[in-house]
Amino acid sequence: MRILSLNYEYPPLGGGGGKVTESLNDQLSKLDNQIITLTSYIKGQKKVNKENPNNIIFRVHSLRKNIGFSNTFEKIGYIISAIYNVGTLIKNFKPEIVHCHFAVPTGFVAYYIKKRYKIPYILTSHGGDVPGFTPKETGIYFKYFNWLFKPIWRNATEISTVSQGVANLIKNSYKRNPIVIHNGIKVLDYQKSVIKSEEGTVNLLFAGRLNKQKNIGFLIDALSYLKNDNWMLTIAGDGPELKIIKQKIHKYNLNKKINLLGWIDSKKIKQLLSKSDILCLTSENEGLPIIGLESLASGLAVIGLDNYGINDIIENEKNGFLINPKTPENFAKYLDILLQNQKMLNKMKDMSFELSKNFEWEKITQSYIKLFIKTLSAWDIGKNLFGKYSSGKGNLSQNTSKIVATKIKKDKKFNIHIDR
Repeated sequence: MRILSLNYEYPPLGGGGGKVTESLNDQLSKLDNQIITLTSYIKGQKKVNKENPNNIIFRVHSLRKNIGFSNTFEKIGYIISAIYNVGTLIKNFKPEIVHCHFAVPTGFVAYYIKKRYKIPYILTSHGGDVPGFTPKETGIYFKYFNWLFKPIWRNATEISTVSQGVANLIKNSYKRNPIVIHNGIKVLDYQKSVIKSEEGTVNLLFAGRLNKQKNIGFLIDALSYLKNDNWMLTIAGDGPELKIIKQKIHKYNLNKKINLLGWIDSKKIKQLLSKSDILCLTSENEGLPIIGLESLASGLAVIGLDNYGINDIIENEKNGFLINPKTPENFAKYLDILLQNQKMLNKMKDMSFELSKNFEWEKITQSYIKLFIKTLSAWDIGKNLFGKYSSGKGNLSQNTSKIVATKIKKDKKFNIHIDR
């Protein structure tokens, strides 16, 4: 199957949505499907990179300046640049289907491809592209521009999302009934966190964008209410809320208890997880947080607010606590329970590792393959293909990615060099 994958963020750019795209495409390519991912360029990255012979990453200029987050103008830059360049990709690659991650901004590119080239697209929502998910940050955009977004949802042949909470928001806003396919994790890629002894510091972790949705100011407030002092918090991330976070840390005199790392790459995240004990999730809502799945695979207990996405990875009182009422004092209360009861903490850490096996990528990939075949069948071009593709034996065209890479290299429009 030839799949054109669209995501304005792809590692090292962005957060969980990009990591999902990377991992899913890697799995699909190993089943002899050919993938080209059209994403954003940032200085220091190759404009074309072959992950493997069946998996090519193509980056277009989008004015992107920051690895961790992007602004509205950079998102618009991706839309314009992707639409400008996609014609040559389609001409050479001849994708059978488009997989679009995020309705906004990526969905505009998928919509254009469908109207211009008559290729169906699957839309996967990760949460932030749906009204009501992050009202403080995106409410004004949906209030004035939702009329622009509705055709993207309406024209998607199939829609998937990563949690039931987001699925409910999509139903309410766009009258579509998405299939829920959770994000996945490669459990064997993670080193299990060390079981704690009865003494010693408990290492807390927060990792993600420092924006209003992640609500990390709430976490700093909660830490000020802790009765136990045997903890250290590491914050890995960057974003517009950093200044406010520093002010709160100073206000509560927690400078010696909190370590601000800034944005770190996936390799360092894995190392950090192996040394941590408890993941703190204070987001107002989540799609299905990748850092949450990574924490399960690393054997961390998880404590988080009882919100969309978070309640998909926490089984209350088994591998952590779901906090409701959602107050800093209540969050601190349950965190204190784990700080003073390391036997319970170790039991929850073990349970998290066991739960991670439910999110193995092999299972998740099969769900996407079924959705791809369903989409192709709806267009009368995918009949009787499911058995071939799901077994990894159905290669519609041999060496497609090599041919595409060669043709792109010769195309003066791109004016780029491809490393072999």
